[in-house]
Amino acid sequence: MNYYNILLYNNTFNIFLSNKYYFCILKK
Repeated sequence: MNYYNILLYNNTFNIFLSNKYYFCILKK
């Protein structure tokens, strides 16, 4: 895995986490 792939994976994971968190806030 090169540096670019790690960054891309990290970014995708962060977006996924924040969307999940945002969705939880909206559901309340």
